[in-house]
Formats: sequence, structure tokens, C-alpha cells
Amino acid sequence: MLDVKSEGPQMDHLADQRSERILIVDDESMIRHILRTVVEAEGFKCDTVQNGQEAIAQLRENGYQMVLTDVRMPIMDGLCLLQHIQANYEGTAVIIITAVDDVSSAVDTLTLGAYDYVTKPFNALELRSKIHKALERRRLILENRQYQNFLEQKVQEQTADLQKALRKTKRAYANTLEALINALDAREHETQRHSKRVSEYTLLIAKQFGVPGNELMDIERGSLLHDTGKIGISIFF
Repeated sequence: MLDVKSEGPQMDHLADQRSERILIVDDESMIRHILRTVVEAEGFKCDTVQNGQEAIAQLRENGYQMVLTDVRMPIMDGLCLLQHIQANYEGTAVIIITAVDDVSSAVDTLTLGAYDYVTKPFNALELRSKIHKALERRRLILENRQYQNFLEQKVQEQTADLQKALRKTKRAYANTLEALINALDAREHETQRHSKRVSEYTLLIAKQFGVPGNELMDIERGSLLHDTGKIGISIFF
């Protein structure tokens, strides 16, 4: 099952222990043993199970960065397992294991989210390479997702700050407008609340003419300001 001649340099069994954990799923004990040998030689922690149903139980109990799964297995096949992982464990990379005569099915699984596939008999060097490439791709995807989440959070924070600043500006404008009107009313006692009355009449007329609601505030403020120029005119002759 393992193509030793084309394996290349001897695997380093003293490889540094890595943090990634890999789940091997295959109904053939010899295949599980070969895969485990290659995976552990690379310094990865790994567990093995016989079918997709056992794999789901393991996924619930442990966190795995990668799953190596055969396609054809009893009880639950690799395709169903892949779909389950895609739906529930987006951060887990999946490499499909298949026989040479079933490569077309393995290629189809790539469209369903599998990172890669390997064929039996294994070329250990190729298998090691695909494992590392898949884990690197997984790392880049997770980093990109994390960065996107960071950007979205920053946009939300800046949007909230902008909305807060706009609310403060609106309150300041309203306070300034009220101060101007109060100053005008205090200056001209005989026409007290004249600006308010004009504003109220203007709004009634605008509503009768069907002016949109989002424009009524501008009309109200404009009508309140119609006499503010009088503040600068001396009442003494």
C-alpha cells in the first residue's frame, strides 16, 4: 500500500511535536496503520477510527485541524462525513483517500469543500506534502477570516462613533437654534413666540402639500431662522 521506493529521503521520526491534531478514518486496519505512521513521523498527534459515524463521535470529543478519510466505508462513507464536517467544523481541513479507479469521485469532493485527495497505494512523500499544504491553506483561510472579522468589527466601531458624533452635532445645532430663538423672543416682547408660530404654520402647510417627512425637519428649522437677522438690528432710533 505504501510506495516506499518513491518516498524520497527517510522520514524524520524525531520531528518536533506539532500542535495540529489529525483524525484518520478508514475501515482497513492496515491503511490506518500506514497513515498513522506517516502522520506521527511528521510530529502530529493523531487518532484513528473505522467509519464516518465513529469519526463524528471523535469530532465531538476532540478538536481536529485535519481529517484524512476514505471515501468507501460501511455505516457512513467519506462523502457524508465531509458534508458533516463542512456544516459543523469549518475550521477542519479534509483530505479524501480513494482508490485509483475512483479518482473522479474524489475530484468531485473538491467542489464540496475537500482540501485535496490522495490515491491508494500511497506515495508517502506526496502524502506528507499534501498534509502540510492543506494545513498551510487552512491556516491562511483562518487568518483571512479572522482579519475580515477584525475589519468588520472596526467598521462597526467607527460607524457607532460616527453616529454618536452626528447625534452630538444635531443636539448642538438644536441647542444653538433654540438659544437664537430665545434671544429673539427676549428682544421683541410684543412678538413673543412669533418664530415658533411661523414654524408651526409652515409645517402644517408643508404637510398639506405632501412634503416628505424627511424634509419636514429642514423646513421647520429654516422657518425658525427666518427672523434671526433681527437680533443684529438695533431697536433704538
